[in-house]
Amino acid sequence: MIASAKYLLVFLILIWVGVFALTKINSGTISEIISNREKKEIHRMDKEFWQRNSGNIASVVEKQKSLYHEIESLKLGEVALNDNIKRLFDESGVYDIAIEMDSKSAQGDSVPVSISFKGALKNGAQALSSIQKDFPYLSYREVGFLQESDTNVLKFNAVVNYRYKLVTIQPGQ
Repeated sequence: MIASAKYLLVFLILIWVGVFALTKINSGTISEIISNREKKEIHRMDKEFWQRNSGNIASVVEKQKSLYHEIESLKLGEVALNDNIKRLFDESGVYDIAIEMDSKSAQGDSVPVSISFKGALKNGAQALSSIQKDFPYLSYREVGFLQESDTNVLKFNAVVNYRYKLVTIQPGQ
């Protein structure tokens, strides 16, 4: 009888070891399933977010791109900037336009540009406002004006930061 009790005890111990082993295996499998479900839910929510906000994201990316003037070289950027500002100022009714880029004071992707011109207060204010509106890659550092002798003509002086990004244009673009 004692021998059969020993076998029964060993048999019960083996059964409980098996139960604990299966519980351990099952808990590992359950943890893996829960982890996969969480990852799947995160991917689903991420996809839903991108679908819902794709228009906003695209507009932010476009706006960010407009904060830098994409150019092939700083010299080409200077020529394009001069032409664009002079064309804009011609429409504003200002004259004696001088634009000078100080490439020696360049800091990273920004170069100070001095702009001076003459004109009536209304025309000068309109020209300065047009720069801010039409050239998002230019930001004002300084703006000043002085009255010329006994006339209604003002001499405007402004210093702007010209933010640029050097890019290489691929043939066929």
